[in-house]
Amino acid sequence: MNGKVYLVGAGPGVSGLLTLRGKEVIETADILFYDRLISPRLFSYASPQVEAVYVGKANRKHTMPQEEICRCLICAAREGKRVVRLKGGDPFVFGRGGEEAFALREAGIDYEIVPGVTSPVGALAYAGIPLTHRGLANSFTVVTGHQMSNDELLDWQNVWNRSDTLVILMGLEQWPEISQRLLLAGVPVETKAAILQAGSTALQKRVDGNLANIGIRSQKAGIHSPALVVLGEVAGLAPILDWQSSQPLFGSRILVVTRDRALADHWVRRIESLGGEAMDIVFEENRHVLRPAALTALQQLWQPESIHAVWIEGDIPRKSLDLFFPAAWKNHLQTLVWWDGEKVAQYLENNQDVLFINRDAKSSREAFA
Repeated sequence: MNGKVYLVGAGPGVSGLLTLRGKEVIETADILFYDRLISPRLFSYASPQVEAVYVGKANRKHTMPQEEICRCLICAAREGKRVVRLKGGDPFVFGRGGEEAFALREAGIDYEIVPGVTSPVGALAYAGIPLTHRGLANSFTVVTGHQMSNDELLDWQNVWNRSDTLVILMGLEQWPEISQRLLLAGVPVETKAAILQAGSTALQKRVDGNLANIGIRSQKAGIHSPALVVLGEVAGLAPILDWQSSQPLFGSRILVVTRDRALADHWVRRIESLGGEAMDIVFEENRHVLRPAALTALQQLWQPESIHAVWIEGDIPRKSLDLFFPAAWKNHLQTLVWWDGEKVAQYLENNQDVLFINRDAKSSREAFA
């Protein structure tokens, strides 16, 4: 008997924006096909036996063609598996979820769409930019900066004239051409603008300006993909309504290592409530193995240099530490370590070459007070 495929939106980046339904289907998945712009923390919800397949796409660099992704979903379902296709944002907002749903229907495979928080809503909210605001904007339009052929080039004058706020996804690399087309379409040079990088994550960065200067400002600020552009009066509200950048852990990406699932969940929520981004590795009682899918996702989705701290909570047995630290060293997690537990402290004192240690913060509670 055929299995079922779930097309799940994972939200704009931070793990806390996954929906409850999304969490439920991840928990029962046999196999996960996941994209580039999701939090590796979502793998902590999955079964230890889950199979994980990375199918992420970056500009001009696709791990797997879309047709092959559809074929893999169908094949896995025909093996009777519960298949989760995990996508950044929402599967039906420039996520190619419609194409996958069509392919599944044509193959006779049962499927379910699990909506997600799309980045024009979620990421911009983390930057303090409302899509609509009384007296400033009553409507918004979302377009993609990727154009597949000249025949599909947007009518920028029509796009601009039909709404008060314009959001352009995946348009950073094409911004010089897009901005010229907007100017030729009659969009005023003084139109307020903002470019937001990796909204809701520890890599979030925003630049403000107008249509004429936002491109140069983003280059000087080192803005890179993933990023979105927003044009309109609401873009000018960001310096006033931005709330995330003032959080004490804003910009911090923290790896939590513990032996208790409930404790890991507690500290991840705490870190995210303080503006950080977290991933957890849990050594369960009497088990000294890392979940393969979780570790693989961590290595695939977070660059080692982007991790700002490894936080070890509680007394973890030496056997577990021996497994964790060589893996961390092998993958170049040259990072800051905070710990709380006598066994961990003793291990670190005896193995000073494993990682760089912050000896001024010997308690995780002290560090996160």
